[in-house]
Formats: sequence, C-alpha cells, structure tokens
Amino acid sequence: MNAREYVDFDLLFQSTGEGYEARVVDSPAGPSARVPFAAPFGPDDLDDFLRVVGRPRRRVRGLGAPAAKAVEDFGARLFQSIFTGEIRDRLVSSLDQTRQSNRVLRVRLRLSDTPELVDLPWEALYDPSRRSFLALSEWTPVVRYLDMPGPTSSLAVTGPLKVLVMIAQHGGYQPLDVESEWEKLQESVQGLRESGRLSLVRMPIGNLAELQRCLRGSEYHIFHFIGHGRFDDQSGDGQLVMEGRNGQGVPVSGQTLAQRLGDHRSLRLVVLNSCEGARTDGGDPFAGTAQAMILKGVPAAIAMQFEIGDLAAITFSQGLYEALADGCPVDDAMTQARQLIESTPNPVEWITPVLYMRASDGRLFDLAPRAETPAAPPAPPDELPAAVETAVVETAVVEQTVVEVAALTEGAPAGNGEPAARTAGPEDATAGPEVATPEPEVATPEPTTASGGAVRASAPPAGRQRIGQDSTVESRGTGVPEVPPTGPPPTPTRAAPTTPGEPEPRRRRGMLIAVATILLLGLLGTAGWLSRNAGGKADDGAQPDVRSSPSTSAAEASPTSAPPPGPVTVDVLSTQVWTPTPVRCATGDTFAITASGTVLHNNQDPGSAVGPDGLSDVWFRQYNVPGFEDVNTVALVGSLDEQEPFFLVGSEATFTCPRPGVLFLGVNDRGVANNSGSFTAVVTLDQG
Repeated sequence: MNAREYVDFDLLFQSTGEGYEARVVDSPAGPSARVPFAAPFGPDDLDDFLRVVGRPRRRVRGLGAPAAKAVEDFGARLFQSIFTGEIRDRLVSSLDQTRQSNRVLRVRLRLSDTPELVDLPWEALYDPSRRSFLALSEWTPVVRYLDMPGPTSSLAVTGPLKVLVMIAQHGGYQPLDVESEWEKLQESVQGLRESGRLSLVRMPIGNLAELQRCLRGSEYHIFHFIGHGRFDDQSGDGQLVMEGRNGQGVPVSGQTLAQRLGDHRSLRLVVLNSCEGARTDGGDPFAGTAQAMILKGVPAAIAMQFEIGDLAAITFSQGLYEALADGCPVDDAMTQARQLIESTPNPVEWITPVLYMRASDGRLFDLAPRAETPAAPPAPPDELPAAVETAVVETAVVEQTVVEVAALTEGAPAGNGEPAARTAGPEDATAGPEVATPEPEVATPEPTTASGGAVRASAPPAGRQRIGQDSTVESRGTGVPEVPPTGPPPTPTRAAPTTPGEPEPRRRRGMLIAVATILLLGLLGTAGWLSRNAGGKADDGAQPDVRSSPSTSAAEASPTSAPPPGPVTVDVLSTQVWTPTPVRCATGDTFAITASGTVLHNNQDPGSAVGPDGLSDVWFRQYNVPGFEDVNTVALVGSLDEQEPFFLVGSEATFTCPRPGVLFLGVNDRGVANNSGSFTAVVTLDQG
C-alpha cells in the first residue's frame, strides 16, 4: 500500500482574449506570477502528431522508433512553452523540497477556463533537463483537475472492490469480439479475483436499461466501459455507443450516462475504454464524456484520448486495478499502469489514458486491512458414496471373520483373549457343572469414511456388547482391546479328541480360511471399483444434477447406457448451453417432455426471471444459440448429442428421434455466464 504524502503543484490556465496565460496557484514553493502561454503547435503540427501516435495498432519497438521519438519531441516543446520564468523556478524548487521530504508532487492541470486546450496531450510533458516524462514518474503524476464545489472523501470498503463491466456489442460499427474482450479483462485481473480483492460483474446487455437494473440491485465501486465512443460535433457532446433494441448501435450522451452513474454514490471511478472519451468541443469543459462524470459528482474518471490497442488495454487494466486493490491513490495507480504499458511492444500508448479528478485527494477507497491468517490445513476429502461406505464396513466384517474362523479352527483366542467355546465331552462330567457365559463380541476397529467420520453400522444384536470400549488390556499378538476378567475364573476345559469321520483340524482350518479369503477378495475388489468410479466422477468437475425416478439405477443414469424405464427428471442448468440426460433413443422412439421452473437471465437482477418458454421480445434474439435464431431467447431447447436435429421444448414438447442418440437439453442463450438457476424437465421415452 502506498503511504506517501502528496502535495499539489496547481497550474492554472486562463484566456486573456488575445491568448493564454498560466500561473502557479499553489505549490510547496508558493504561487507564481502570470506567465504568457502560447501553444507551440499549429493545427497541422497537432494533426501530424496524432497521425503518428494515434494509431496504436501499428507496432513500434524501442525508444528510438519514430513514434516514440515524436512523443519525446512533442512533450519537450510543450514543457518548454509552459515551464518558463517563475513557473519553471517554482517547479524546480518544489521538486527539490519534495525530494528532501520524500513526498510526491502531484501536477494538477486546471483547464476549466480554457476548454480549447483540453485536447492537447498534456500527458506527454517531457522535461529535457531531467530527461524524463512527468507522467511516467511515480513522484510527479499528471492529473487534469476540475475544481468543483463540495468535498469528496474516500469510501470505506470492507470486501473486494466491485467493478461493473459493460461491453457494448451492436451493428453499424466496427464489430467487437465481445467474448474475447471479456476474457482479456478477466485474465488481466485473475490474481486479484482469485485472492478475493476484486470482483468483476459483467452486464448481460450493454444498454442504459440494464445499467439501471444492475445499479439498483447491488453496490459497485468502479464502472468499466468497453466499446465504441465518439464526439458529436453537432451536439458538442461526447457519446458512447450502446446496444439498441433492433441490434443497431445507439449513441448515448456523456451527460445521460453521467446522470445514471452520478446517482450511485458508492461509485468512485469510471473507466472508459473507448476512443475519444476525453475530447471536448473546445467551448464547454464538461462536454466530453469523462468530464461529464466529474460534473455529476463522480470523484475520478479515466478516458482514452486515442484508440488503444488490445495489449495496452489489458496491461493498463492489470496495473490500474492491482494498484487500487493495494490501496494506492488513483493517480499513483495511473502512473504504475503507464509504466507497465511502456514495457509493451508499442511503448507510446502510455500517453493514451487521461485521468480527470475532482477529489482533492487521489485516495478513492479506504480499504480494510487484509487479515494475515495462517494457512489452513488441507481439507479432508469428501465422504465416499454410500455404496462405498457399505463396502468398507463389509470388508472390515470379513477381515474380522477370518480372524474368528482361524481362532475357532485352532482353539485359539477368538480376538478377545478367551478360549473358543466348544461342546462338552463325557470326560468333562467330573469337572463340575458347566457355567453358561455370554458370548463375547470381538471388537473391530470403527470403520471410517474418507472424510474421517465414523461409518454408522447397524447396532449389535441384543445380549451382545461391543468389546474394547472400556478395556485397557490388549489381546496378545492382535492389539485388539479385551474385557478384563470379572467374577470367578472360567472353568478350565480340555480339547475334545478327534472323532472318526471328522476332518483333521488342519484340513478344516485350511478350507475355512480359503472360503473366507475368497469372500474378502471379492468385497475388496468391489470396494476398489466403487472408489475408482466415485473418484473419477469427482475429478471430471461439476456434473449435471440428474434426478431419475426410483426405478432408475445408477448405471441407467449414464447417457451411454440403455434408456431408463419410466419418467426421468433432469435439472437443466441455465449456466451452460447443454446439459446431458440419461436418456438414449433409437430411431423411431418418441420423447414426451414437460418443463417447469424459472431462471434469471441476469443473475444480478431478481426481476429477470423467465420460464421455459423464454423471452418473447425479439430484441434479445441477438444472443440466441446458432440453430435457434428464430426461437425465444433462454427458452428450453433440445438436441441429439448436441447436434442436429435441434428442437424447441418450451413448457411441453413431443419429439420423435430420426436416428439413435442421447438427449441433451439446454437454454437458448450464448450469454450463459450471466444466468443463474435451472429448469426442471420430466422426460418420458416411448420406445417405438
């Protein structure tokens, strides 16, 4: 976080009727006298400069490239025309003072009285004596300051910075790759989003009506526009081109947009990624789009004075938002973004962004400090499916059975340290009366699920107790707790003699162990198979929520298996174009489908709910999925294997399969990222 102290170097420009004059209103070295100022360029010179640097999609390399040299020469001439006489002295003295005190000198250009000077690229100011651009140094940020009545203060923000993004796509203008623009913006701030420091919310439609709905439903801190902009010479106003109902572009004045955004009081910054967003008509300082935002109360606005290239736009967004999320003032964030652009293959584009401010302090947000918490231990894996848990329990039971069988065949302790019971022989008659004792239950380790929780097996039968819960003695050689002896010691018994016809103990023991081992291996194999299938499904990511009828087995729920008998219920997610169903048809089979429920086609607006029949307004059809151009947007649709034939489902439909295939259901909407919720479809297959 930038904790430096900022001081202002306020440079005021005024018209004298015959020309202009400039003076320092405030600085660490004090004010200055008035100094005459004349723009060092004629109209032809400025046009030549704009032709060189105003085409950022031309690749230039290194500071020796023609465009870079043109920026340096232009900036030096502009600097020397202003910083002369007393103004130069005040600047040099102010720089010395701030250097000694480790403070930042914010250069604020006050151009409200001379709007005809606004179109000059002041961001290119270059000091030949120091061989540096003012706007590229974090110690001398350049700001276009508009002095407005009323104080502004930083906004306390406890969560992530929320950015509302409008990407306007329309006809009649150069096409925009909307999805590519959105992906690039997301990638530029991916680290901030993953750390929870910044949130991007994209508007599903780029028009004023949708903007009002979004602002009404949530609180945003930054508005980011991507699209076409222009300056209307006839009306003398900046305009942004938004989406119209007929699919064509609709120019919206900067004044109109500023009125909407200015009423949203949590909004502290507007970023206009459009060409000519910083231009005015030369007569009204608030005629430009960005300037209009300041007039309506937005503390800061950033606009582009030239067209900006894709790479520069991505780099700029990354540098700007990272610095803001760190708590830096907006003018410092601008400088850091400029420095990043300078390292791109087209290094002159750093002069394209323009920062307008009405706030006396560039700190727009008062961010709550992030708590430094130790890394949490890794979360336990999810619980196994019920079938796997059952297999684990059965495996544990069989393992114990093997122990008991071995003990019975050898006359050894059956897991509890006591002799195995047997039928008394004739020779035991003299040993006294036989005492009946409860049959002890062998203690087995409590089986657990993969998440560490105990598996709830069935309770032991009446009259049997769980051995080992209160025991402190371990059975020798097994590690299994045993019950301490209570009461009189058990009557000693002698091993029964082997009778004729009885298998030898060794053979009998071998047979029983073999049978138990076969059972154990079978159950272990079943448990492993279930575990692998359960794990594989988890690794595949989120799966459609398919709820089949009780008669539908897990195997039948697979799209590649035979069709399930009876109706099948499927949740059709609105956040993806296609959802697979567990229903497969043969040629001539007929689907009967009914659907219900509502989804939001704008997840930020609870009032945007729509049913399976979709939106009847044809204006929305510009967002339809290919193959469904004439179908209501967001309507429930179907296909076989996500291929033709495509068909409309809506609330109810019947469809006969022209070929074998798996039924897929979906929503007719390319902008699924903005949706939420799901439709419920019931599918009945009539096998012809």
